[in-house]
Amino acid sequence: MISPVARSSRFAFKHRIPQGLVTKLFSLVFFCWFLVPLSNAHHIQAPENGTLLSVLNNVSLHDQSRRYNFDLAALESFEKTIVITSNPWIDGKAEFTGVRINTLLDSIGATSQEFEARALNDYSIFLNYLNFEKYPIIIAYRMNGKVIPIRELGPLWIILPFDDYPELLTEKNKAASVWQLQEIIIN
Repeated sequence: MISPVARSSRFAFKHRIPQGLVTKLFSLVFFCWFLVPLSNAHHIQAPENGTLLSVLNNVSLHDQSRRYNFDLAALESFEKTIVITSNPWIDGKAEFTGVRINTLLDSIGATSQEFEARALNDYSIFLNYLNFEKYPIIIAYRMNGKVIPIRELGPLWIILPFDDYPELLTEKNKAASVWQLQEIIIN
């Protein structure tokens, strides 16, 4: 007769979880972890003064900390960049319109392209590994020609051109796709 311990060991050994399933389960957990804050998205309010994005420039040509506030009109005054791409949070492809991050940073005299991106739901990530000159990474304010509502991951969303540059489609870069972006802190 086989002891209960031997049975459970034999069962676990005999019925291994396929590696592809483990990867899919991990991706699902990772994706759901990011969606939990969205369940309260209807409680998040956009700033009342019209500011969509604040940029704190701790490293500038003038060696002074300065805060820059951008409303939709200010962001739309920059040269528009359109990125048509898919990403894990939308069905199919979408057309995103926005300003290139390097253009925005250059406009305020930033001497560094390393920064922390913060979202309305307090998510933040330090971006010091992306090449903003090489890739047209944008802060999108429109999706398919419409302003992006908060409930649809707006009003601002860092968009990477995953379809045009498949090398960007990594877990690390997915985490850099900050939706509901509200603040950039340049260090």
